[in-house]
Amino acid sequence: MNKTWKQLIIKTKYENKSFIEGIIYANEIYSFEIIDPRMDKIDNKEGRWDFIEENIFKGQYDGITFKLYSSTNKDIENLDNIKAIIEREGLGLIESSQIDDEDWKNNWKSFYETQEIGNKLVIKPTWESYDNIDSRHVIELDPGMAFGTGRHETTRMCLEAIEKYLNKGGILFDIGCGSGILSIGAKLLGASKVYGADLDESAVEISKKNAKLNSVDVDFFTSDLFSSFTGKANIVVANIVAEIVVVLVDELKNYLENNGTFICSGIIEEKSHLVENKLIEESFEIIEKKKDKEWICLVARRKNA
Repeated sequence: MNKTWKQLIIKTKYENKSFIEGIIYANEIYSFEIIDPRMDKIDNKEGRWDFIEENIFKGQYDGITFKLYSSTNKDIENLDNIKAIIEREGLGLIESSQIDDEDWKNNWKSFYETQEIGNKLVIKPTWESYDNIDSRHVIELDPGMAFGTGRHETTRMCLEAIEKYLNKGGILFDIGCGSGILSIGAKLLGASKVYGADLDESAVEISKKNAKLNSVDVDFFTSDLFSSFTGKANIVVANIVAEIVVVLVDELKNYLENNGTFICSGIIEEKSHLVENKLIEESFEIIEKKKDKEWICLVARRKNA
């Protein structure tokens, strides 16, 4: 017998996005979808995004839709709380309905499916089966719980670079962890210690849930870039926009071992020179530059001090 889900649809202005996300997470709802018409500008067929480069969307329609799902009695009560708050604060239009389990899964399947990444990793939805004939490391994700599902080019390139440059037993720092997917991948690939941080507390909670789902031990915490980190790593990875990567590089030497590797993406091609110039200025050697569509992933190595 199929499980029945309650669906809550919230249509609101884009300016309310962060506030409504805060209400949703405060009520412990993690299975939800965000529909942003602005994404049509850069082809959203591959699903949710790990970050937004705001300048791309200037002048675009600012409406946004949240779709929330829940099946347990407790979560249904939380949906009712969210509905009441949205209505009381006049934050948008609300529709409420019930859908069965198969309909819910099919909604996600339209853009989220099992994918193999590199030679050793595979990312799959929790409900799908996977014939692991190549003995890959499987990252399970519940799509509504994730800011990043691995479908974005930058996430894939970062995971491929981690696989290539991570030595077993190494230590990795993940700056701007989002869904925790890079940290989880690193741990499955053999890192001895992984520390992931995000400025957004809700991202940290989601990362912790995903780590538990995959039975890996990763230390996730809130941090403004390196502010809450101590010690040094063999690899630092950052999947964030170019301007923030440039700021990050200012402190990178304090947190990366000699000959350590820095992996960064989230960089639009036209802004790659900002990061490259900063890395060279700080005496880093760029050892790999990879492009996928309009996105760039850079790998740099810290020279001996």
